[in-house]
Amino acid sequence: MNLREIEKTYKTEQDCRNKLGQVRWPNGVKCPKCANEAWKFHCRPKYECSWCHYQFSATVGTIFEKSHLPLTVWFRIIYLMCESKKGMSACQIMRMFGIHYRTAWYACHRIRNAMKGTDFAKLAGVIEIDETYVGPKADKPGRPGKDHPKTPVIGMIQRKGRVHVTKVKDVTGRTILDFVKQWAGAETEIIYSDEYKSYNILRPFFQHKRVNHSVTYVDGDVHTNGIENFWSLLKRGFVGTFHKVSVRHLHRYLDEFSFRFNERENGNILGLVLANCQQKHLSYRELVK
Repeated sequence: MNLREIEKTYKTEQDCRNKLGQVRWPNGVKCPKCANEAWKFHCRPKYECSWCHYQFSATVGTIFEKSHLPLTVWFRIIYLMCESKKGMSACQIMRMFGIHYRTAWYACHRIRNAMKGTDFAKLAGVIEIDETYVGPKADKPGRPGKDHPKTPVIGMIQRKGRVHVTKVKDVTGRTILDFVKQWAGAETEIIYSDEYKSYNILRPFFQHKRVNHSVTYVDGDVHTNGIENFWSLLKRGFVGTFHKVSVRHLHRYLDEFSFRFNERENGNILGLVLANCQQKHLSYRELVK
């Protein structure tokens, strides 16, 4: 869907509630407490369980719970975050919808929370792995994470496929091996990396080839250009869109960029986020503690 279709399809609050209800309960409305059937009130947008008589709305048990933002605004923010290749900052959301910055920032993080944990499929075939560092620029040269405050991130990508990235404490061999074993499936053919010495630990477990970037970036079929392209997209978003990303919230931004990259050919990406919104909403106190 494009923005014009979003505006036309979800132009009222009831349209959004109907869509949310269809995604949550495709086989009929169920009580979020006891999972029994529920019936709808005719005079207000609420349901009542036929067994325990618990009254609830379509937003209960979702990221929209206890939010004063209209669902029409929520749907448009989700669409903009899904379709903006380098992300959408809370400042931009604030200006576009005329809401407070804290409200926009909180809404964006709740949506990112719905983007996580949507992809548990392991990678297969030809895989590229690489590490990078994100954070403020250093005043003097040195090793990232030791001489200046940069956070290491490891990523793996399947050739012409999906990507998995995560924030780590270090890029030692043990950390890399644990990450690879988590996401590399049994059908993995070969793993390509650069000359970083910690990747030597992969040799007893996987077929592994490396490319020397001091000599060339492509050695026949051996290269890491796929994961490097993802890092480029990620860092352009961090520098050009968000300008500054807190380390304690970094994992949510990684979830957002991974989700958007993995679902880049999905024509119903909005529906996928709505399907994953059924979770305990992230409280503001928990977010800023």
